[in-house]
Amino acid sequence: MRSIFVMIACLAALILSGRCKPRDDHNVASTSDTAISVRTVECLSDSAQTYCIALPCDYDTGNRYPVVYVFDPHGNGELAVNTFRAGASEFGYIVAGSNVIRNGYEKTEYALQALTRDVLGRYAVDPYRQYAAGFSGGGRVAQLFTRLNANVKAIASAGAGYSPGQTVLYNKASMLFIAGDGDFNYHEIVSSDKALSSAGMHHFILEYPGKHDWPAPEIVRDVLWWFEFDAYRRDPSIRQKTIIRSYMASVKQQSELLEESKDPFGAVQNLEKGIAFLTGIARTTSFQKKRDELVKSPEYKHFMRQKQKAMMLEKRLQQGYMIAFRDKDTLWWSNEIDVLNEKTSRLENAFMRPVYSRIRSFISIAAYSFCNRALMQHDLINAERYISIYRIIDPGNPDVYYFHSVLLSASGQVKASREQFGKAVSLGFSDWKKAQAELPEKVNSISP
Repeated sequence: MRSIFVMIACLAALILSGRCKPRDDHNVASTSDTAISVRTVECLSDSAQTYCIALPCDYDTGNRYPVVYVFDPHGNGELAVNTFRAGASEFGYIVAGSNVIRNGYEKTEYALQALTRDVLGRYAVDPYRQYAAGFSGGGRVAQLFTRLNANVKAIASAGAGYSPGQTVLYNKASMLFIAGDGDFNYHEIVSSDKALSSAGMHHFILEYPGKHDWPAPEIVRDVLWWFEFDAYRRDPSIRQKTIIRSYMASVKQQSELLEESKDPFGAVQNLEKGIAFLTGIARTTSFQKKRDELVKSPEYKHFMRQKQKAMMLEKRLQQGYMIAFRDKDTLWWSNEIDVLNEKTSRLENAFMRPVYSRIRSFISIAAYSFCNRALMQHDLINAERYISIYRIIDPGNPDVYYFHSVLLSASGQVKASREQFGKAVSLGFSDWKKAQAELPEKVNSISP
């Protein structure tokens, strides 16, 4: 099964660099190791339900392995499994990602049940060490999973905040929420803390420099440590004291480096991360004492005042832009985007730069929603207007050209629709299920 030496190697790297990295040892599978293969499987009970799976290098049916179910908002199981490849290569997990569960899918609960039955029936899974993780809508699915499967002990939700209706309190799954400072859902995620605390959920909100996307490998390793330490907390007999000591040392060293670099907020966050990850496993009194000391410092108080001012401005800007979608023309939007681009590129203010980055992401996703809603309602006049605005806001986004293709198809302009769909595909559009449902075959035949 999982090798303790691989974990210690990860932690040694964490101490040296402030984040986990795979070890440069040919005996240890890295995230690019071809020995970890990802394959597609059809559920025995329903061949329409498929998933991708990766098994540990040392997989042996005589053992039992933890499993992490991973969910992509577009149903891209391969992407989700590859993102969590370290789970198989370094932590000895089975990683399974649904190919059918996606945003708007109407049979999510059925698909989750089919996925669980098939994975537990086919593979050597430890039924008491089941975990779930997802990005965006997939993060909400991971939360829903705790309501359907009481053996899902911990989850991680990236790019999506706490959804109380998706979980049940009796499960008491440990919850890790991941917020990129450029994620348009940043406010929703960081605001989850109050509700989670009130519900008595063991949780932590991990902030990092990033946008609304699957997290980078070092953040994925944080997720996997969250799962590992959850198992330590529930079953003291499996605790590895060497790993715990190494992790504590890494938290201490990284916090000291952040404090020395005049980043009290980062130091406090790192200490709070150590406290949350190790609560119930190790004594974190020294971390708590240092955190309380930093929180009282003038530097930290100044940082928090500036951050709160920036977040208040962001909320006002979001409200104003939502009104602008209704009232402003394309010339206004063109000028406004130029101003936003200049602010984003030139601002040196550490508090405002992420605000304008999130605002750009916010108005892009808002434009997507306006376009999608107008087309679903067959409101072609407003759809054309929103698509024109969307093109100004985010000209390299494949969804702009996909929506234009749908609009042209609805208007009977098949050739032009096909050209726009081809443009969308060339820019990375790959939601073939959506295209097959919304475009005629003579347009979407470009798709595989």
